[in-house]
Amino acid sequence: MNDEIKNRVSQIENSLQGLSSKEIIASNERLMEGVNAEYQEFHKAYKSGVCYLCDKPFDDVDESKPCMHILLRRKKFKKELYKKIFDYLEYLQIASYLRWVANEDVAARNINDLKDECADNKVFNETIVWKNIEWTFDCSQSDFDGHEGSEFGNEPHWHFQMKENGFVFIKFNDFHIKFKDNDLITMSLVKDNAIQHTFGNAGMGMQSVMDFADNQPELFLNNSKTANECEEKAAVRVQSIISAPPGETFSGEDVYQAIQMSKRTGKTISACMQEIFGHKCSAFVMVSPHDGVPEIAKRGKRK
Repeated sequence: MNDEIKNRVSQIENSLQGLSSKEIIASNERLMEGVNAEYQEFHKAYKSGVCYLCDKPFDDVDESKPCMHILLRRKKFKKELYKKIFDYLEYLQIASYLRWVANEDVAARNINDLKDECADNKVFNETIVWKNIEWTFDCSQSDFDGHEGSEFGNEPHWHFQMKENGFVFIKFNDFHIKFKDNDLITMSLVKDNAIQHTFGNAGMGMQSVMDFADNQPELFLNNSKTANECEEKAAVRVQSIISAPPGETFSGEDVYQAIQMSKRTGKTISACMQEIFGHKCSAFVMVSPHDGVPEIAKRGKRK
């Protein structure tokens, strides 16, 4: 990372330190308002099969300067054309767009950004699935630092893999994609704990879901809905172990009552069990990613 970027990061951190908590909250609210407004534009256009960025149908691409929606691969192009979007678009722009696209099908489930499934040396490693397309973003710490003495990767960069119908179309080592200045500034501020970065509700992945379950378990259960027959839309599995204190019992009829409540209200069985048994029994709830969450594609070691 060059000195100019480091200086800009330092300047931003110094300016943030001078803000009051009220000013920070107001700034965050303005930012989220802008993001939400842009997402609504995207959502409306997506429903019409149109890209909100260029106003073209998803199968229409200007090859002289292709738009980001080329990654949806609704029309066949050689992979060399994809390099053009990597040359002018930021990682954060591309990742946000593809997260929005994936979440149009089902919320969070198609975005595996789970930290537990990433190696310790990764700055990020996430796989996103949409219809017949799979995208993976990968950046190790050595990629972010730049490989000293390397002909192609001596500057901070990231890697990208794209699959179509299960077959690799763009390989991780096809491109060393250079980070843009805004990427480096944002990620450096996050690393220094000067700011927090999320992709928002519209770009939520599985890590955000699991964080919600860990940090606010009661609220998570109360706001979760059972998938019933729509198993392909389920993001997590929720299992409960109910135990009664000495001298207390519960019957199969109680369990049946919880199941019927779940069907009637749409709440998870775990939430219904806690509501029914809470006064006399304790519940241990386990939340785990659903089996349908895609695996994160892994990049082989450099040779």
